[in-house]
Amino acid sequence: MTLLRTAPLLLATCGLLACSGSDKSTDTAASGTDGTDGTDGTDGTDGTDDGTDGGDGGDDGTDGPTYPDMAASQCGESYDYLPLDDMGRIVEHELDAGFSLPAAAVQSLLDAQGYGDAIEVKYDVSLHKVRYITQDRGRELEVTGYVSVPVLDEPAALPTVLWLHPTMGFGDDCAPTSGDLAGAAFPVLWAAQGYVVAAPDYIGMAGWGAPSEELHPWIVAEPTAIASLDSLRATAALTAELETAATPDLSQVLAFGASQGGHAALFADHYARAYSPEVDFLGVIAAIPVTDIPALATYGATTESDATLALAGGIVTMWDWHGRTADLEAVLQPEIAAVLPEVLGEACDDFGSLVPDVETAADVYTETFLAAAAEDDLDSLDPWSCYMRENSLLMNTAVPGLSTTPKLVITGSDDTLAWAPPVRADVETRWENDVPVEYIECAGLGHVDAAVSTLPLMVAWANARVAGEPLSACILNDPAPCGD
Repeated sequence: MTLLRTAPLLLATCGLLACSGSDKSTDTAASGTDGTDGTDGTDGTDGTDDGTDGGDGGDDGTDGPTYPDMAASQCGESYDYLPLDDMGRIVEHELDAGFSLPAAAVQSLLDAQGYGDAIEVKYDVSLHKVRYITQDRGRELEVTGYVSVPVLDEPAALPTVLWLHPTMGFGDDCAPTSGDLAGAAFPVLWAAQGYVVAAPDYIGMAGWGAPSEELHPWIVAEPTAIASLDSLRATAALTAELETAATPDLSQVLAFGASQGGHAALFADHYARAYSPEVDFLGVIAAIPVTDIPALATYGATTESDATLALAGGIVTMWDWHGRTADLEAVLQPEIAAVLPEVLGEACDDFGSLVPDVETAADVYTETFLAAAAEDDLDSLDPWSCYMRENSLLMNTAVPGLSTTPKLVITGSDDTLAWAPPVRADVETRWENDVPVEYIECAGLGHVDAAVSTLPLMVAWANARVAGEPLSACILNDPAPCGD
């Protein structure tokens, strides 16, 4: 199994792909409205033992909620969300001098690879590491990330990119801020174009400072969405503290991610109206995401593919985040259940080499799990079905309803990790509910290549949303060529 790394995406190029092949098409003005299709959010979860509602304002008369306006996990846990007023607070920060680059250096990197015409570089970049406060299941945590800022001559509030990285590993040594180009590339690239960038490492991946005390909750929606949204607050706090000329305009935010980051981008947008009502998303770009984990589980358990072992990693991280109370050997073979939780945090690329030899799905999963998958009956496996559904976009219960933020979703027809058919089905559901969405399926391309070949398209799509250009909402029913 191959896990997507960031660096190849920096040097990608492709032609712009027109949207066609849909039997339904409308023009929708791009907007910063973030909400649902008419469904109100859940009542506020009690944020304190005295019954303070999550959605109520504070006693000091401040506007907006003091607690997240959403329910806790529906899979048996019980916890109260912490107040929002301390979220995103900067604990520590430092300049990353090695990747704070002049515009000419960024342009030279692109030119040297023959991609200088694909993306316009405008500004020098100042890159900062931050440690900031977020929360997870009622606990306050320190997490890390990058804040990347264009260097301006005059003060200006700029549109903001929430960059959500692909799978880079499962522990601290793998975090983007740990020090290599793979982690810094996209924050630098977006800032050089004129965006303020918030780029979280995610929970369980502390790239600098004190180590994490928990396993990274890979493909677990709530903690990743919350830490990502708090990174926007941290970005605003840092630029205010440093008095940078460029500051983030949180009414113009683009969420952008690939692979795991695509899943994270969709869920950050989904959680924003309940957790960060001050944030308005102009658009979401989700390349090669997973959106339906039960469908992916059925595929991985019944088809020998990259998803087969990747699913086991997701099962372990969901099990860990939900308190390790379920019997892992009910779904994973004893040898896998024994070793994978212990070695997963050591993997910064392919964790397949850290587990016993695996040739078939039967080497990974129990007969009970395989039978349920073969019969498309994973709902019979509690609490595992709850874990999977809660981290699937159209099944999540903490924040009901559909976000109306415009979306660009990209898949590869030959992707055996983030399998395209269930993603396409979820896009069609959004289309039926009048959510503006553009879906591109790259013919003949696998997991990494589908993202690499469409990078300039994604950049152009983001710039168009900021410019207020109309979004042509359509679904590509058939795969089409991507790139040159």
